[in-house]
Amino acid sequence: MRRASKLPAGKTHAMCAIGYRLVQAGRSVLFIPAYRLVQDMLAAKRDLDLPRMLRKLDNFELLVIDDLGYLPQGAEE
Repeated sequence: MRRASKLPAGKTHAMCAIGYRLVQAGRSVLFIPAYRLVQDMLAAKRDLDLPRMLRKLDNFELLVIDDLGYLPQGAEE
């Protein structure tokens, strides 16, 4: 029986490389950990500033959201 490897698969590294190439080509890229994006969005919602934050995010051609699987989810999210 084979066990799943606990070693990282390199997804973050691959996405950083793609994002870097796009930045070199003049594209706008935001790399952000998922927990930070959620924290920022919850704060913007609390401050009644969510539409402005979403408009800012919409200005990027690529959003690289890292570590989606590590997010604890509460009722607010």
